[in-house]
Amino acid sequence: MCGTHADLIDRDEVTYPPDLLRGMKRQYEANCAERQRNAQLAGEAVPDLIAIGPDIVFVGDFCGMEGGEWSFHIRHFIDGGIHVLIGYIERFAQMSALDRYVLVNSLNDGRVLKGTPSLSREKSGGYTAWCPVFPSAARIPAADLPMDLALSNDNDLMLAGGDIATVSGLAALPQVIKTRLSFHKGESPLHQDAGARLGEHYSVLSGSPWLERFFKLELIRLAAIPYIDKVLNRQYTPLQCVKRVFEIKVLKYAPINGWLPVSVDLDVKGLGRWQHDLSIHVVPPPRRPSFDELLAGHPIQ
Repeated sequence: MCGTHADLIDRDEVTYPPDLLRGMKRQYEANCAERQRNAQLAGEAVPDLIAIGPDIVFVGDFCGMEGGEWSFHIRHFIDGGIHVLIGYIERFAQMSALDRYVLVNSLNDGRVLKGTPSLSREKSGGYTAWCPVFPSAARIPAADLPMDLALSNDNDLMLAGGDIATVSGLAALPQVIKTRLSFHKGESPLHQDAGARLGEHYSVLSGSPWLERFFKLELIRLAAIPYIDKVLNRQYTPLQCVKRVFEIKVLKYAPINGWLPVSVDLDVKGLGRWQHDLSIHVVPPPRRPSFDELLAGHPIQ
């Protein structure tokens, strides 16, 4: 809300009790979701979420690409704000390479930023953002997914012929998607920047119409933005063979022992359109100290 109306309802708890405000919020979210569904059924272009870096998310329109730059019309911010975006632009040269990206739900894709984004004020009072981007990151065919230990539906190791079972190639695809989406950011002491933010989004947005859209942004990041592995001295996209993310749907909003049933619709290199039901872990473990913190004597929780 704007400052005027925020003060108005905060100072009048009789007219605007918490339950009334929560009901207004739920009704407004339901109306927005219905309008969006109707627009999609009518074949209209629907504004969707766009992220620039990890802390800026806005509803906007992809305007086009020219000279290696993607441009966007910013409608309104969901996370961050215009001052956060300005700060991001000002600090871009000092920013971690892992935070230099743009993700676009309506394109089902994202890119690493090649240079500093720019911002211009529109005559209508809105803003246009310009983002120079690198070409699409390299992916491997699903048939080339490397061998890994096979996991059961209960996430336990399995035996095959008296040995620990393994899986690779196309047979490994469901497990790769499930394990990458269930690996929480900050969970590994050696790779504090690696991992997904799905659990973080679920803890904040569970039950909200925004949840699936934030989930999709995160899947796009894992599919399109390479992780810089300093241990192995190489770069790779966490989802390895996923080229685009069409959709992720939450099948049940209540996790079962921490696992949330979802359905994914992906474009997989060497396979094409791939749809699959799986469960992702959305209850992040307590933060573990990094390897450097362990060496410095940081206590293990």
